Amino acid sequence: MRFMVCLFGLALVVARLEGAALAKGDSVAQLREQAQKLTSMTLSNAVMDVSLDPKTGALAITDKRIPHTYATLPAQGVIVVGAQRRSPLIGDFRLYDLANDAYLTATLSLGEDKPVFECIISTNTAGAMRADLAFPPPLRNEPGDWLVIPLNEGILYPVDEADVAPPKRLPAYAGQQVSMPWFGVTDMKRGVATLVATPDDMAMTFGRDEAGRLYVSPVWAPSRGGLRYSRHIFYALFDTGGYVALAKAYRTRLASQGRLKSLKRKLEENPTVDRFIGAPDVWTSGLDPVEVAKGLREGGVERLLFCFHGGPIGKDAAAATSATRERARQVEAIKGLGYVVTRYDSYRTAYAPGKPENAPRHYRSPDELVRERDGSPRKGWAMKRKDGDYQGYEVCSPLQLAEARETIPADTAKSGYQGRFIDTTTAAPLMECYSDRHPLSRSDDKLAKTLLLELVSRHNHLIAGSETGSDWAAPAVHYFEGMMSLSPYRVPDAGRNMYQYAKPTEGLLKYQVGPRYRVPLWELVYHDSVVAYWYWGDGSNKQPELWNARDLWNILYATPPLWMIDKEKWASEKERFLKSYGAVCPVVRKAAYQTMTNHEFLTPDHTVQRTTFSGGLRVTVNFGGQPFTNEKGATVAAKGYLVEEPQ
Repeated sequence: MRFMVCLFGLALVVARLEGAALAKGDSVAQLREQAQKLTSMTLSNAVMDVSLDPKTGALAITDKRIPHTYATLPAQGVIVVGAQRRSPLIGDFRLYDLANDAYLTATLSLGEDKPVFECIISTNTAGAMRADLAFPPPLRNEPGDWLVIPLNEGILYPVDEADVAPPKRLPAYAGQQVSMPWFGVTDMKRGVATLVATPDDMAMTFGRDEAGRLYVSPVWAPSRGGLRYSRHIFYALFDTGGYVALAKAYRTRLASQGRLKSLKRKLEENPTVDRFIGAPDVWTSGLDPVEVAKGLREGGVERLLFCFHGGPIGKDAAAATSATRERARQVEAIKGLGYVVTRYDSYRTAYAPGKPENAPRHYRSPDELVRERDGSPRKGWAMKRKDGDYQGYEVCSPLQLAEARETIPADTAKSGYQGRFIDTTTAAPLMECYSDRHPLSRSDDKLAKTLLLELVSRHNHLIAGSETGSDWAAPAVHYFEGMMSLSPYRVPDAGRNMYQYAKPTEGLLKYQVGPRYRVPLWELVYHDSVVAYWYWGDGSNKQPELWNARDLWNILYATPPLWMIDKEKWASEKERFLKSYGAVCPVVRKAAYQTMTNHEFLTPDHTVQRTTFSGGLRVTVNFGGQPFTNEKGATVAAKGYLVEEPQ
């Protein structure tokens, strides 16, 4: 059986082995002995060679243009038991997966005269898959290399630094972790991008080799207990361009698939979009929302995304009606100032009926809940109250969609909201459900959640936002709250303590607001498509001593700030909010609807950085303690910035 795959405009023939399984009586020792008798196979085109050593399962990838060879570590958990060359560009390798006691086929295919090759892993059997499959093996990195990881906005991990400790596992199906299904390695010039075409059951795991150097490995998780479908990953080699070239390779892939929907297109569908471009994202607590909005408008804030925490609550029908009318009055008053008004909503977690009484959502029947493999309901967000903790449970996503179809249009008509922030939908992992009534794979879950977000943006014509962010949802939303915040390095319990001060942790100072490691991978792909904000428990004013640093990051990336305002902050920091707006938001407006074309470090310690946008705008930020003079003789003050507009 043969089929065609098109990548980067390349038509690549992929052959799948039939009848790959060996006799049942073969022992692992016999298979290892058989592997030692096989010879290495090399696939070649004009610009690259790819070799697989069957004795170890290791790959060697040579970029002939430089030239340079990238070698992988030996494969772990699989034995190569056979090989067949289909052509100079295609080879099939039979693998035995020890953990899952299964025979697989790995097909390697090179493009015609392109520095791209792909691997497709398939099987002819429908057997159980109990454990992750780690193939292809990870690259063996070299001194001076950096791992390129799309952790929220993006991060670089130097492979040589022993004190750099990334998370052990980053699922590509969890928005709190990986925002885009690709990763790479670079020496800041040449590099390899690893792009995952089937990300719904894929994760990245980190480790160190025998020399102590950091590596990242792609692993495939079971899909409802089996391989179920072919797993597809491909590699693109770059002789220049570093991490920017890697990010742009992924953007090219999205564009070729029609999956890149710009803010300009979203504006054509909803004119309200322009009113929130360059708008701070504002949440309030314990304040009259209209008075806060008026105060900001009087201070010169022209655009604002004003967020209500939820719908009005009344103890009885009369009180609920009165609360709804009051909320509608507030919404109209804030809209009258020229601001966009949205509200918090969440369909993922529900609580037992009446426990607690004022929970945002109670499930009507336990049949609505996601079921684990053993039949138990999947636990969700636990509410912590003075009278005790209340465990929430996950609602199956097609049922979330059904409820949203009932509630969102009616609530919008009553209250006049222009947007909806759907919490957790893109932050939570894609889930499997083992209910007999509504079984789901992670791919099924993704589809239902995409439809939920499209219900907001496309069908109800509202500004749509969600938490943290994941690129499968990018065409369906206008903004993500949390993309600017690297989730493993936020302060503890940021999801609950949104307004309270929290002392900065070492990880926050080093990775979140420090200049050495973070890079705008997300913006290099999506700046002209989705607006990125900080996380609400990690907002611009979370730690006043870091406010300027966060504003500088917003200026550099041309992304707007996020403010959490309570009575104390409104009384003491109103002028600081206005200063933040005046510094950040004009830059955001200048770069609105534009692609980020480049990001670069201008000093070896990464304290001075520059971004460039498709309209010609250049933004230089100096995070360091000394002034910096650029190539044109202009000075960028310490802890300052320079905006250069095209002439």
